[in-house]
Amino acid sequence: SSKHMFAPVPVGATYPPKQIYELYNGGAVPVTYRLDLTPLDLLQGENFNQKIFECLNPIGDIPPGRTADIEWVFSPFEAKTYMVDVPIHIVGGDTALITFTGVGYDRRILGDTMPITEQASFSGVPGVQSVPVPGQLVFLNEERVSFGNMPLFSRKRTVLFLYNRSSDHVVSFEWHYTSALASQCLDITPVSGVLQPQE
Repeated sequence: SSKHMFAPVPVGATYPPKQIYELYNGGAVPVTYRLDLTPLDLLQGENFNQKIFECLNPIGDIPPGRTADIEWVFSPFEAKTYMVDVPIHIVGGDTALITFTGVGYDRRILGDTMPITEQASFSGVPGVQSVPVPGQLVFLNEERVSFGNMPLFSRKRTVLFLYNRSSDHVVSFEWHYTSALASQCLDITPVSGVLQPQE
């Protein structure tokens, strides 16, 4: 998707939370990404030299078939919506222009808690795959799972189904955590397995 919306943050937050933008490498070789942060500097200049959006890892590598977690800090200066277009360059490849949006809110009006949001609506990625990739054998019943806002130390479960649509191929699967942080708060069972034809 060419748009990404961060979770709302109160104006004047002392320690705004880190937020993640996922960048996926669907190719067969590793790639290096590089974000052009010039638009962030321009936005900072328009806001009394206050950093509104800050990218913590603007350069990195993504192995094939994996996702890079690009870390951001959104620090709103006013209770309003901020938008910035950031070019993301794949070294030796294409450039994508991504619109990042963040909403600052006044905690005097909304209180100390972040408004309840459904993170799936921010991603712009549909929950179900609409068009199969040529040669694709395995399908998920959901492409993207959002747990939304959850109370601290709570538990939420979701069941995903993998389907092998092939009539004559046995396939194996294995889940990979995209970051060490994900492995600390997410448990996947089974982590690997085999699907018989039409299973």
